[in-house]
Amino acid sequence: MKKIGKCFIWTALALTTTALLAPAPLVQGAQGPQASLTTDPASTGEKLPDRFVIGLQRDTQLYNGPGRAATDRTLPAGSLWLATYKAISGGEAWYEIGADQWVKAKDVGELPHSAKTPADFTVTLNSDVPLWIGFQYQFTGRWLPKGSQWRVSGTGTTTDGQLWYELADNQWINANEATAQSTYQNPSQYWQISATQIKPQGTVGYNLGLGSEGIKTWFTLWWLGMDRSYASLNQTAINKIKYFQQQWGLPVTGEVDVNFWTHMGFKQSDWYDIDSYVAPLKTNANSARADHIEAMIATAYAYMGKPYIVGASSAPYYGTDCSGLVMQALYSSGINPLPSSAIRHAQPGFEWESRNLWDNPQLLKVPYAERQRGDLIFYRDPSSGLIWHVAIYLGDNQVIESWPPQIMVQPVENWQRSWVAGVGRPFI
Repeated sequence: MKKIGKCFIWTALALTTTALLAPAPLVQGAQGPQASLTTDPASTGEKLPDRFVIGLQRDTQLYNGPGRAATDRTLPAGSLWLATYKAISGGEAWYEIGADQWVKAKDVGELPHSAKTPADFTVTLNSDVPLWIGFQYQFTGRWLPKGSQWRVSGTGTTTDGQLWYELADNQWINANEATAQSTYQNPSQYWQISATQIKPQGTVGYNLGLGSEGIKTWFTLWWLGMDRSYASLNQTAINKIKYFQQQWGLPVTGEVDVNFWTHMGFKQSDWYDIDSYVAPLKTNANSARADHIEAMIATAYAYMGKPYIVGASSAPYYGTDCSGLVMQALYSSGINPLPSSAIRHAQPGFEWESRNLWDNPQLLKVPYAERQRGDLIFYRDPSSGLIWHVAIYLGDNQVIESWPPQIMVQPVENWQRSWVAGVGRPFI
């Protein structure tokens, strides 16, 4: 059986005269199916064009042949499949999607969806994408190539929550396979602004070892009865972890994995959810510069009063450190400041993401005297001269920042830290 992608539906029509490239190998499963119409002498059929796609509008029973016995497998609504033959048997149409594996044509078709909302922005395709009339209503026979850019004239949402983009009159692609570019955009040499939700970068569900920081370390130290004012997994903590691994009959590695985590009494889902959190996008393709800045600041305020936790960058109901706060605020406003990321931040050696953000050539540096609301203020360690802190400038010489013991609003310069190194401007 051959299935495309992740079980979801995508669609769209080309808006340029550029020739379509050959689609990428998206197919998984069995080798190419052969027609099996001889199993039903009353059936007639036709071979479909290469890489012909069908999409299921409802949960669909799989059959051994046209009009033959059903298998014990049900295919999910919204999934896409490569079909090789179409047959008519007993007056009913069928599609073959694998060797002697068929679905009824009545189960193929458009998904229920919302009304179209007019739009005007550009998307770049993340992979080769099949093009449809309607929300998966009818495959046009065309594939749009990975990396190509298209103007979106409308958006809509299917009842299962999938966002779709209209590229021409009633010709659609699924937004899962496209990255939207904001109408407001930075120059190309600086951080680019996305109108698509930013995804986690890195391994979700990473283990904790010597030097690990962040939320999961913070909870582990609490369970071990250790000081967590600086939440780093030190050698004393590793020794205690080994002791409990012996007591519980677990492999004595000194690492905290999901098994050790649940033995401590924490939820397994939290092990992954803490890592994977990315602040929801608060802007869209039509947002102006001021909208992006206010989205960033609003997200930072959501953390107000939460504790300072070194290496942390997760949901507001925990805590964070200075660069963790800035990264989540940037995520919500459409900027992904790679290679810095919320997941990498908790790994040994990456606690100083403020330093890495400052060194990122895609962040515009501006004079301190020209600072504006939404800029990033960077500070130096007075003893070493190295960057050690970052805050978000609010205007009126105020910043919102994570500084021990918590996230708070303070003057740009105060008795705790007044050695300003410079100013970065994420939105130009």
